[in-house]
Amino acid sequence: MTDNKEKKAVKQKKKNSKLIYEISDYADKIRVFSLDETVSDITDSFIPEKYKGDTFGTVLVRLIAEKGIYQSSLSKMTGISETAIARYINGSLTPKLNRTVAICIALRLSYQESKYLMDLNNICINSITEENLLYTCFLLSCMFDKNITVMSCNEILEKHGYEPLTGLRRFSKKY
Repeated sequence: MTDNKEKKAVKQKKKNSKLIYEISDYADKIRVFSLDETVSDITDSFIPEKYKGDTFGTVLVRLIAEKGIYQSSLSKMTGISETAIARYINGSLTPKLNRTVAICIALRLSYQESKYLMDLNNICINSITEENLLYTCFLLSCMFDKNITVMSCNEILEKHGYEPLTGLRRFSKKY
């Protein structure tokens, strides 16, 4: 009885002269691949047309506009110079992991948005170190916790002996 249900659930059919298999209950929801598809055939089906030309710079411009701020404000929020931000946008400079994390925190991006921005520059938090775990915690929290700022993250990193994300520091007045 189980075999019949399984046989009915999986259907074989041709699509554009390619043999594909569909799971009938979910066929309209799940992308099914065929063995003769190219990598481009598969990946193009997942990337919406409006994002196909994305670069770090184009996405950064879009995010800055969505947040309703100026590059100068992002500079103040991150401690990254306006010149560097302009160069990130025009593609003449690629931010390293720490600067990208700072930008994501300042813009209060979701983890998925942060990951996408990093992926566009082939930047990843790939090793499980205490420092990278802190970066991940910052990125997972910054969208929801207003206390997570570039400055507070810099303080946490320095307290534990790591390099800050940027040169942004809390300045106290000395009398």
